[in-house]
Amino acid sequence: MTWIQQYLQYWKNTFNLKGLSTRSQFNTPIIINTLITLILLPLITKVFGKDLFVVANFWNIYIVTCTMSVLFVLVTMIPNFGMFYRRLKTVGKNEDFALFYALAPLLCFMWFFFMIIVGQGLSGDMFSIGTIIYLVILFGPIVYYIYNVIHLMFINDGQ
Repeated sequence: MTWIQQYLQYWKNTFNLKGLSTRSQFNTPIIINTLITLILLPLITKVFGKDLFVVANFWNIYIVTCTMSVLFVLVTMIPNFGMFYRRLKTVGKNEDFALFYALAPLLCFMWFFFMIIVGQGLSGDMFSIGTIIYLVILFGPIVYYIYNVIHLMFINDGQ
């Protein structure tokens, strides 16, 4: 199967919880969705015709980019749940965690915005204890999620 066929299969198997997912059937949508997300930011910047690194333009582009990223996460959340469920079943892990994996990107976005709002009162000192706690709370779950997705990408089928 080609990458395009596997990606189309990812969308066709949205509600299929009975089958299994091989490594390539799991890896292809993960890689393509990651590329779509990484390409999204430069494309939005290009469409607006503004320099991303100009401070005056940064927040407008940032808000649009985050909104589009959240919309993409919402659109792919249900197919991701099915894919994670099938992959966890294939490798012999507990399928109950599939919901966590499908919701994790959205929860990270929500947590990030929450921490920005709460973080407005933190001191400007780069190495303050509040800043360090903020970074650990924000990036700890993200690193854990990425680790588990990469683990699922490389674990052999049936293990």
